[in-house]
Amino acid sequence: MTTYVSDHKVASDWGIDARDVRALTEHMTVCEHVGPARDTADRYLVVSESGSEYVVDICDERCDCPDATYNLPTEDGRKTCKHVAAAAFCTGKRQIPVPVDREKINPQLLTAEHVNGSPRFVEAVVGDENLDPSAGGDRHAITDGGRNRPADCCCPGALPCCSCWDVGFRKPNPDTEVTEE
Repeated sequence: MTTYVSDHKVASDWGIDARDVRALTEHMTVCEHVGPARDTADRYLVVSESGSEYVVDICDERCDCPDATYNLPTEDGRKTCKHVAAAAFCTGKRQIPVPVDREKINPQLLTAEHVNGSPRFVEAVVGDENLDPSAGGDRHAITDGGRNRPADCCCPGALPCCSCWDVGFRKPNPDTEVTEE
């Protein structure tokens, strides 16, 4: 996998992983029900900028690309390649973080032309200067070790809430207070 200095700069500015930056900004096409992804649930064909094709399973977070085969998981815990991230962002299974500059996002990802579903953006995150936690209300943002939970996260304890599950979290939010009745 080639890593560019600009990827790390943008990743730092946006507060996300460099692979996620590439998933959002590189020209990749995500296709559903095509080629090896035909007649399968949660499998997509992702065509990269170079023209290489990879089969992605976003439910199992797997891809047949060399990065996924040889470099993942990383020491910092990253388990997915940019192709899995692109498919998850494109289909709305994973929300696009707030600080991302929408003008730099791959237009094909934003139109979700070849998939059922559409991209979703996180509404607000803790630390966002536009978020006033004292404003009250029933919607608030919480974090999970640097990964953004949905603004309407309400994990009940042992399992993730539907909002978290829909965007890819498979464990409950550790920051949610559990009330015992």
